[in-house]
Amino acid sequence: MAAPMWKSALDDYVKTEIDSMAPDVVKLLTDNTISLLELIEGLGKYLISEETSERGRVVKLLAEILHLIPTDKLNATENELLVAYLCDRLKDHHSIQPPSLHGLLALCHSKNLPEGCPEKICRSIFSEVQTQTLSQGDRRIAYNIFSVLLTTSLPELQKIGSDFVLGYIQAMDAEKDPRNLVIAFHCATTIIRNFQLGVFVEEMFEVVSCYFPVDFTPPPGDPNGVTKEDLILGLRGCLAASGQFGQYCCPLLLEKLSSDVTSAKVDSLRTLEAAAKVYGSKCLLEYRTSLFGCIKREVFGSGDEELEAAALLALTAMTTTFSQETIITDSQTCAEEFVSEIWNECSRYLGDDDLRLMVPTCRLLCAVAAGSEVTCCKVLSLVVTRLVQIFYSHPQASDRKAVMESIHSFLRVTRQIRSEKVKKSISEFQNSVYAVVMSAISESNVQLRVAAVQCLDTFLQLPLTLAVTDPPVMAKVLVDRAFTDEDKDVRFSCCSVLSTMAKTDAATLKSVVLPCLLEKLRTKPMDVDGSDPEQHHMVFTALAAISVTTEILSLVVKELVSYLSCLAQMSTGEPDVQSVASCLSVITTSAVSRPDMLTVLYSHTLPELFSLLVSMATDSSHHNSCVHNEDVLQHLTTCVRQIVVHLNEKRLTELCRCLTQLYLHNETAYLSCTPSTPFYPLQTSSPWQQTELITLASPVICSCPVEVLESSLSDYSQQLWSLSLQSDHKLTRRTAAKCLAGLINRWPTGESLLNFLQSSIDTINSVLGSDTVEGRKRAALNQLIWFTKALAMRGHSKAKDFISMLTNLLDDQSIGELAATGFEIILGDFPDVLSKPLGANIRIMYKQRIFVENVGRLKEGFASSPPATKKNYLICLSHMLKILPKQVLLSELPPLFPLMVHSLLCDDLDLQLSTMTILCDLTHDAPDVISKHVDTLVPQLLQLCTHPSSMKIRIKALRCISALCVLPVHLLLPYKTRVVRSLEPVLDDRKRLVRREAVTARSEWCLIGDPS
Repeated sequence: MAAPMWKSALDDYVKTEIDSMAPDVVKLLTDNTISLLELIEGLGKYLISEETSERGRVVKLLAEILHLIPTDKLNATENELLVAYLCDRLKDHHSIQPPSLHGLLALCHSKNLPEGCPEKICRSIFSEVQTQTLSQGDRRIAYNIFSVLLTTSLPELQKIGSDFVLGYIQAMDAEKDPRNLVIAFHCATTIIRNFQLGVFVEEMFEVVSCYFPVDFTPPPGDPNGVTKEDLILGLRGCLAASGQFGQYCCPLLLEKLSSDVTSAKVDSLRTLEAAAKVYGSKCLLEYRTSLFGCIKREVFGSGDEELEAAALLALTAMTTTFSQETIITDSQTCAEEFVSEIWNECSRYLGDDDLRLMVPTCRLLCAVAAGSEVTCCKVLSLVVTRLVQIFYSHPQASDRKAVMESIHSFLRVTRQIRSEKVKKSISEFQNSVYAVVMSAISESNVQLRVAAVQCLDTFLQLPLTLAVTDPPVMAKVLVDRAFTDEDKDVRFSCCSVLSTMAKTDAATLKSVVLPCLLEKLRTKPMDVDGSDPEQHHMVFTALAAISVTTEILSLVVKELVSYLSCLAQMSTGEPDVQSVASCLSVITTSAVSRPDMLTVLYSHTLPELFSLLVSMATDSSHHNSCVHNEDVLQHLTTCVRQIVVHLNEKRLTELCRCLTQLYLHNETAYLSCTPSTPFYPLQTSSPWQQTELITLASPVICSCPVEVLESSLSDYSQQLWSLSLQSDHKLTRRTAAKCLAGLINRWPTGESLLNFLQSSIDTINSVLGSDTVEGRKRAALNQLIWFTKALAMRGHSKAKDFISMLTNLLDDQSIGELAATGFEIILGDFPDVLSKPLGANIRIMYKQRIFVENVGRLKEGFASSPPATKKNYLICLSHMLKILPKQVLLSELPPLFPLMVHSLLCDDLDLQLSTMTILCDLTHDAPDVISKHVDTLVPQLLQLCTHPSSMKIRIKALRCISALCVLPVHLLLPYKTRVVRSLEPVLDDRKRLVRREAVTARSEWCLIGDPS
């Protein structure tokens, strides 16, 4: 808008309802085409107009302009002038107040708002605006003004003192809209914490407490996003903001705790928890007996887990508050007196023959013990010895289990409080607890043994001073139980305790546990007592569990690699080799996050693994070794990958250079031993036992800094390309293709990449267009798929050409289905290559881009393709639909849904499953689209409900039938009888899971049209 024209446009704005002027004026202001003074002069005749509507329109325009200009555009003088004018407008006609407030809100955000303006704004609002007479949106603006000023100008507002407090109380009083209350509670909390409330304490409490407890249910599909929890937390912040509220809030909480409304009681207890420290012990002392009575009642009899948890946390908060005071009454502190009162009330429940109330009593006492060091010591001295006596006096397993779990709960509390006093208290009962736990571990009842082992785990985490002979005895018992106990939970719990022992008592673990485990490891075959097959692998589970320190990790990994080397000499023993490899994978995955343990794995484990595998691959006498099994290699590759993704750039560069020398040049300096024959794993002439080891180096090659690989990029790419096409070994071909894709994804843009891609395309086209053997075609297609994924992920311009090649192959009857399935690879995520942890070049939303650019071509191809290859287009489309966000899918659904229906008619199980999964998800979100195809969907889904060979198909079809029940009743009624009858035989399906889904689906269809 040219500068001379804006004044005439202003006349049009004031006299019409056109609201598009503000952005144009803002542009003139920011470009300095006009000044603020010129703007005000131009608005002048309307600012003083006798017509209220004209004044209102021009104030609205001014407010919009102020919101659109940068916050630092106006200087202090200009801000002061505008504040004075807009505050004066608050005295004007009531219809001008809303735009004036809107303009003041914009000025509150200004970076150059001078001192005095915040006070003027607030006083003007308090004196001139009846806040609760405004609309919801205008009230929200007023609260936002207070919120901004309380954040940016708090010291200045504090000078207003009680006038501000009273003004805000009057402004907030009777507010009902939840959107406004969220802001109002935030402002009130700030005021209560930072202002002297003086004589207005009770008024402020009343104006916020009238909302307690919050009773609000957001309407379905509420676009404002205000939840009940938002209001609860905001109100709780108000009630817990000042100790002066205690005298009013405690009676209110007691009143709500006496009600029958569970949510009100939970809210009251959580408020007590939040406010206890603020109110202080002096306030709580007056109400402690009544509050404890309410808490005890909920713990003993509510049966509601949420309510009980809230009660216990509130009790802990009260105890903590009493512990922070040094007030002494009758030679006891507040905390000690509180504990004594609770003990006198509860101790009788720990002496009865009937132990039904023992567990809730212990929960109460645990909550008290968790309050502080003082209460912890006091409770432990009273309770633990009593529990030990109860254990021995009650021989029944269920009673003993309850006692053991109660002891465990006290140990957990004790673990959280570290102090010399608590340590001394532990020393008083540790021997008796140790004896009870070890006794229970040998009991015949499984649940009792599990409880005892779990209790021992926590017990070992305490600062103990056990006798020298106890830890070795305990360790032997744990190892014995880990291998001989009949119950799986006990065995794995014992491994968890051994893990704890590795952290707390490494000496015992090294002298007793580790030798025992290694002895079992070396036994051939794995001669473990018991008939449970899972015990065969228990030694690996235990070794993984104890590898939690650098020293033990080093010992364990060294032994495992040594054992793997022994097993690798044999052509049998594949299960053991897989177990060792899996154990190494588990240990590595859990250890790499710690720098000290990563150093061990990088410096010792990696060279040992590569040395072992290279020696096996280069020695022809070991070519039948079970170490060449694909699953074994995958586990070991996981070890390498987990180490690589946690290495810093220096170590990764060093490792990459070592492996490049090894893999390309047969330089074996990295290995601990020299191979018996040359090692050339990237040459097509090498045996597959060598070439398959590409999988081990791929994580390093694909994640190494590009500049480090630059000199070797050509060698790697050419040799991997040859292997991916020419190797007769399936794993080699697949791994070479993936590794090459990882390189292409990170290859620097330029002539060398384009030349390599063009050469590769020519070769692929030549292979696919010739009469070569099927296997060669499949290898070329696999490489094309991975090339496409690598380029599409980085957003390379050539990606479109590669995708076009793939979609053109969908009409090929020999490899069209494989090309369609390739889109699952292109759009899928893989941890071993082209992943973010491995440094892949990933362009945001590349999957959605592939869909948008190709969906039209797929629809056209489906329409024009012969019947024999139509399925390929549907498979391709289903893979694309699976990855789309729901919002994108819903917008594209109407033209695609007929194709989805057609997919159900195909005989491809994966396609049918994928389609029905999408259908189930969309039924609730797009009923209008699905309603148009009910005639086709219902018969086909009923047919799939009795699919003869696939249980998954039957289950998914039944779920789709159930999902259709959300459609309009008048559409479903014509099919009700047919569906109910058709599902009757499915109720007798041979699979329980199918029968369960059939019952659900049939029941829902029976209720369609039922007036109830």
